Amino acid sequence: PPPQPADLPRRGAWCLGAAANAAQRAPWGVAAAADATRAARWVPYATATQCSSMQPWGVARSADMASASPWGQHNARPGAQASARWGVASVADAAAAVPWGQHSARMHRSVSGLWVRASTADTQRWLPWTKYSRQLRKGWGVVTPPEEPPINEHGTWVVPLRGVYIMTNVATLVRVDDATSLPALTMSASTDADSWAWRVDATLPAASMDAVMPGIDGQPVLLEATINGYSVRWLAESVTRERSFGSDRIRVTGRSPSALLADPFAVAYQFASASAITAQQAALAAITATGLPAGWSLGWHITDWLLPAGLWQHQGTPLSAVQRIAEAAGAYLQTDRTAQVLHVRSRYPESPWNWGTLTPDVVLPAAVALRESVEWSDKPAYTEVHVQGQTGGAYGRVIRAGTTGGLVAPMVVDDLITHLDAARQRGRAVLGDTGRQQRVSLSLPLNDDTGLLQVGQLIDVTEGAQTRRGLVRSVACAYAMPKARQTVEVQIHA
Repeated sequence: PPPQPADLPRRGAWCLGAAANAAQRAPWGVAAAADATRAARWVPYATATQCSSMQPWGVARSADMASASPWGQHNARPGAQASARWGVASVADAAAAVPWGQHSARMHRSVSGLWVRASTADTQRWLPWTKYSRQLRKGWGVVTPPEEPPINEHGTWVVPLRGVYIMTNVATLVRVDDATSLPALTMSASTDADSWAWRVDATLPAASMDAVMPGIDGQPVLLEATINGYSVRWLAESVTRERSFGSDRIRVTGRSPSALLADPFAVAYQFASASAITAQQAALAAITATGLPAGWSLGWHITDWLLPAGLWQHQGTPLSAVQRIAEAAGAYLQTDRTAQVLHVRSRYPESPWNWGTLTPDVVLPAAVALRESVEWSDKPAYTEVHVQGQTGGAYGRVIRAGTTGGLVAPMVVDDLITHLDAARQRGRAVLGDTGRQQRVSLSLPLNDDTGLLQVGQLIDVTEGAQTRRGLVRSVACAYAMPKARQTVEVQIHA
């Protein structure tokens, strides 16, 4: 039967409680309004009063923006103030940018390296390893002495083969009498076995015209041209002015000072000897006669011979007299580059077929050449020549060694062939210039490694295991800022 009302307070916990027992209900009951502030955190529907006690991972209010993470609420890019150093720099960072800037193609001038283009103030500081100094505003620059020439124990100049050749090209032009320096723009000098003088050509500003014009005595001015330390003295024989819009220059050409012993500066003389005289004595007397420029001497590089009394006679300039004697023995005449010396040299100091037994003057690797060209030529392969003097002269039958002769060259007749030594030298010059030959032209640097080659030197041109040996027949050097070159022609017999 249903209980009576008097028994309700003592009912079990599972009975339907009266309203007076609501406060003692179990915690999992439906909370009253007074319990809202203590609601569990996992209640799905929190009231507004619970916002202050929510955890940081809740939905942040506007007040939380300042403490938000740098990457924000799923932001696509970091905030500007909290971005990492590798982010996009702001305008304020421009002064602290790295030297190469924001993908800059060129370094900023203020932080450029030491190897950039030097300023004008640096132009007076020459490299210490060049052997050429330059006068600075306060004295001369100090330079390192050049290395010794690369000459081996046999006296041969061996040009080294290097990976890199460091060159500082320097050219100067000086008036010799008063050491006046002239501002040469270009210069070139050349000579060969068929020329007794060096030929020089220079270009200067027109303002230098007075310095190169002849003096009041009509004598040409003596100049000295130097390219990378190798000098040539010459006379300014011709001066030409060339003027165009924006350019006013003069061109000066001339020859070695030995030109004073030749036409047009020297008159014709009558040379003769009533007594016996050697060829060398006759040549020296011709250039030291009274009235000629003093100081000249001979460099005699051939075998001398005797001229009988009354035989030596020549009419012409002093230089033509020396040239006449040299030609009789198959020799040629050359002027020294800087000294007052005339060199008499044999066209073939040794026969080409004997060159293999000689020690060369220069060994040059072909790889050193900047340019090489070869021209082949064929001449009659003579093996015999007859050399005859005039009345009282000598007769010589000159045969190529290793042959029996038979292929006879045209006979040579010369009244100065008065001895077999003269006949033998003349015959060697004839037979040496025969057969198949090469003319090799080489464009070379002009520095301490190569030196300036000389006409008449025996040279080896090497390329791997192959060696070509020949005689230097011509030499030319040229300077046109900033380049300096020498060009040599070598005669090689196949």
